[in-house]
Amino acid sequence: LYDPVTGTCALAGAGHLPPVVIPPDGPGRLIQVSPGPPLGVGGMPFEVTTVRVEPGSTLALYTDGLVDRAAHDLDQGTQDLLGSLSSLCNSARGLEAIAHDVVAAMTGGPPRDDMTLLLARTRMLPTADAANWQFPDDTSRVAEARKAVARQLADWGLDDLTFTTELIVSELVT
Repeated sequence: LYDPVTGTCALAGAGHLPPVVIPPDGPGRLIQVSPGPPLGVGGMPFEVTTVRVEPGSTLALYTDGLVDRAAHDLDQGTQDLLGSLSSLCNSARGLEAIAHDVVAAMTGGPPRDDMTLLLARTRMLPTADAANWQFPDDTSRVAEARKAVARQLADWGLDDLTFTTELIVSELVT
């Protein structure tokens, strides 16, 4: 969960390899996340790790199929991915092109397993562009929440989003 107001990212491991963060002006690093069980296995809680992520950084989530190749072990494959992402993500290229080049560089032959690579670039949202309210656990407060949202959207000049946002807020508060 990335929070664009605080610049923090909360992560939990569900049986996958650690995520990678590549800052805009430096090499990438693995984010050490406490390993948890794969999703759907048992009822154990997941430990959340929270890290600060610099604006313009690239977050990379991937499956072991991308880094587990016959010629290398898993650790070497992860280091190769880290190096490839570090060199490619510091350019002005789009994430789709970067992902294509990373997958091409990492596979070198027919895949032995399914592969997934998800890249996301972080941005910060100015505090003035965010709003935060807390309402008591009472369904009678739905109208109050809708009015607060409508006023804020009007202040931001986003009146055309009022209907949809009020509907979402109504569902959330209810």
